[in-house]
Amino acid sequence: MRKSLSAVLISLLAVSYATDITPTISLRVNDMLAGADLTFATPVIGLQVSGSDDGVATGFDTNATGSRLYIERSYGIVGLGTYTGGLDSGKPFFTIGTSYNAYANLNVELEYVMNGLAENQADALQMSLTVSF
Repeated sequence: MRKSLSAVLISLLAVSYATDITPTISLRVNDMLAGADLTFATPVIGLQVSGSDDGVATGFDTNATGSRLYIERSYGIVGLGTYTGGLDSGKPFFTIGTSYNAYANLNVELEYVMNGLAENQADALQMSLTVSF
């Protein structure tokens, strides 16, 4: 109970300092090197919180296989997530990559996913098309 209350209070404190909270919708190709077609692309929904004028954004996104928290600067993205389904449920994964603003609120993101602790998942290179509202 105490941990849940602490998490809620910290979240509310973080949101109160944020200047911009935007929902995001992405189409993510989970492993670009595994196949030749886009039938393995999955939709991703998320929430991005931007700070004042320091250029740092944090966020949360989730899809059918996992969810992650990330920190984004102008030069890169670092994320930490967990798998939510399948044989590796609860196992962590780590992402590192970059983002390119293609047009207005459309970003192209390229990330390397490190799955060192998940026995049934290999490292992957993923690409996302993200729209922020």
